[in-house]
Amino acid sequence: MASESQKRELVRKISKHVNERFGGSYRRAFDHYAGPGDNTVDSDELGKLLKAAGVGSALTRGMWVDGVMKEVDSNKDGRITWDEFNRVMGR
Repeated sequence: MASESQKRELVRKISKHVNERFGGSYRRAFDHYAGPGDNTVDSDELGKLLKAAGVGSALTRGMWVDGVMKEVDSNKDGRITWDEFNRVMGR
């Protein structure tokens, strides 16, 4: 996906967004972006999270989404579960 410094920057920006918008609750943030009823985050929903967190630009966000999905989606089903999200955020 990205270099270690890019990964740290990604986590930092998402953490900042979670702290500011969701009072530090990663679970509330995940549930906000997860699809209704499926409790997972797909590529479109991940793009919304990354946009809200200020990750990438309109031109690069798709590459970020693809890279994050490859890195985080351990079972390669095209969706990020709470456990996968929680693990990557170091929670």
